[in-house]
Amino acid sequence: MQPALNYSRGFASVSLKCCATSFTHCCSLPTIASVSLKSVLMLTSRWSTPGRSVGVMYTSYLSLTLSTATVFTSCVVTIGYIPSPLIYNTIHTHPTATTYEGTTAMDTQAAVFRTPRAPVPIETVQVDEPQRGEVALKIVGAGVCHSDYHTVDGHKAPAAVPMILGHEGAGIVTEIGDGVHDMKPGDNVILSLDSLCGSCRNCNAGHPSLCETNFTYGATMPDGTTRFSQHGEQIYHRTPTFTEHTVAPADKCVVVPSDVNLQTACLISCGVITGVGAVVNRANVPTGATMAVFGCGGVGLSVVQGGALASAAKVIAVDTVDRKLDMASEMGATHLVNAAKEDAVKRIHEITGGGADYAFEVVGQPAVAKQAFDSTRPLGTMVLVGVVPTDAEISVDGWELLRGRSILGNWHGDGNPRRDFLWMLELYQQGKLKLDEMITRYRPLDELNEAFADMNAGITARTVLVFD
Repeated sequence: MQPALNYSRGFASVSLKCCATSFTHCCSLPTIASVSLKSVLMLTSRWSTPGRSVGVMYTSYLSLTLSTATVFTSCVVTIGYIPSPLIYNTIHTHPTATTYEGTTAMDTQAAVFRTPRAPVPIETVQVDEPQRGEVALKIVGAGVCHSDYHTVDGHKAPAAVPMILGHEGAGIVTEIGDGVHDMKPGDNVILSLDSLCGSCRNCNAGHPSLCETNFTYGATMPDGTTRFSQHGEQIYHRTPTFTEHTVAPADKCVVVPSDVNLQTACLISCGVITGVGAVVNRANVPTGATMAVFGCGGVGLSVVQGGALASAAKVIAVDTVDRKLDMASEMGATHLVNAAKEDAVKRIHEITGGGADYAFEVVGQPAVAKQAFDSTRPLGTMVLVGVVPTDAEISVDGWELLRGRSILGNWHGDGNPRRDFLWMLELYQQGKLKLDEMITRYRPLDELNEAFADMNAGITARTVLVFD
């Protein structure tokens, strides 16, 4: 059996042949949404760019649902010439991940999440060689971000299990897949959380971190397959960094100068771009503005630094741990508020004379988000930076919205990694952006759980995992 999807002059056809049964359905693009392909396939922008072709083949299970019939069978899916991204936008795919067969795999140590609210074990897994458009990396430094612990403690539901954790990191290219021309083995790279196609609405509007074509936050590579396994069992992942070796889409890798200290620069990958970018990109805080920062962990300290870089007149740091507040002062905070000892909202109104122009929630809790919103003045803006729990809702006073207050979401600092990573490195080298000062401790991979414990106790701003 071999189904095929073809596109020609505004029409798409889906054909299915199995034994003596044959069923073909042709439809124009406006109605093709009635066809649901459930397979391992997920189209990505580099495959659906006009003028390019792709040939990929997977063995999987396909459910082809049409208006008149449904056929379930084992099959091979072949996608041929797709000259339009419209196909990607109108066909919904639900990947069941598979690993590539026939590729060379190597052993690597990795933090594999299996059970919530339990220590994360370090296990030996196998990682495949990079496929087309991908890069293999040896990780040099990986920041321990609270977002990873959100999966461990149940704050956020995991996309799949078992899953390799980590997302903030930097490393050295060890191998490149076919079609990769802008980097080579030996290059230093900082990993970006986001892929960008460069041609969708958001990319064209200057917001590539929310690329419409490539935005995925699931548990596989963009094509729906995995590169990690363990004795034949597939291990899910995004672009994991809690591992000695990893594979990443090339468009998530930003090449940086060879003299960059990757154990330090890895912080830019997530925490720094998210925090600083929230101020200078997303909120675009003007010179002389007042701002409050709720939560002074690694990302919160980056928000504080963003306020200093933007020349905000008052940067008010809010936390319940004095040690974190002391660090915020080192990063540029002008005022400190311990919310465990005083009413943070009332104090911010006193400091600013009626409320902050901007308030940044960097904890990921709806109750704190409401506090941040309430701390702003009429016409003020609350920026949501922290990762809220799965299915959580945030409630605010509708009357205050009528009075001009607003709420902004912030995804990875609304950044353009290929631009922002480089100017952030420049500021770091000039001493204007503090990275070394944010790193409280370096640990090996097998001390990940101790790093999580330090973070939860408020002992560290950032721990960096280092690899031999």
